[in-house]
Amino acid sequence: MEKLSCYILTKNSARYLEQVIAPLNIVVDDLLIVDSGSTDDTKKIAEKYNARFVFHEFKDFKSQRNFALECCENKWVLNLDSDEVPDEQLIHALKELKKQNFEMGSEKPEAYRIPREWIMFGRRVHAFYPVSCPDYPIRLFRKDKVSFKDDSNLVHESPSGYTVLKDVSGTLTHYSCDSLKELKAKLDRYTSLAAQDLRARGVKSSWRKIVGSSFASWFKWYIRKGSWKDGKVGVLLGWYAFEYSFQKYFKLKSLVN
Repeated sequence: MEKLSCYILTKNSARYLEQVIAPLNIVVDDLLIVDSGSTDDTKKIAEKYNARFVFHEFKDFKSQRNFALECCENKWVLNLDSDEVPDEQLIHALKELKKQNFEMGSEKPEAYRIPREWIMFGRRVHAFYPVSCPDYPIRLFRKDKVSFKDDSNLVHESPSGYTVLKDVSGTLTHYSCDSLKELKAKLDRYTSLAAQDLRARGVKSSWRKIVGSSFASWFKWYIRKGSWKDGKVGVLLGWYAFEYSFQKYFKLKSLVN
């Protein structure tokens, strides 16, 4: 039977980490925590569940994920965020896939998607820029086939290299932000990385693009994608979509100029 590695990227991630790790013990053979400088109880929680704890200085999400992949001991890798809690159905599905050597009948997928619900400020939401909710990220794959290549973004990175992709039953519940301070910190960090990524790709910025893309993002994510259905939280996430585009292109303009 194929063995399974799992890596989790952390920094001050104690809030939900135990809820993420605890269910994995019955299905994961190699649990790896790649930490970028936690000062809370993240390491203590990892040690409680006999996870390997490795420090790696954070440069960007793509680099961090590729480093984690290199450290995983097994061919098949599950990657989770430190605030993504797997449900019982997902753990059961992973156990069954292991028994089948991660094959589905005659098919031999190289990657699997996992359904994910988003919780923002204690509420399940319809959209959080840049994803509709639920979304279906690729979180289980063969590391000899799939990785985060050069064409992947530095933030909101996407794995590539697979030819056969299937879905796993079950759900990840993503507890993304619980406070306005946390949301603003995410906004600042992600837009800085996004601006660097755009500059590396040769994208140009202008005041017309800064303003136009900001209003377009608000309309798409608040109106079309349904954040308006989420009350006050939706209004806040509509603001986030506007600010994300504004800051991304404003920071790009500053970098280029």
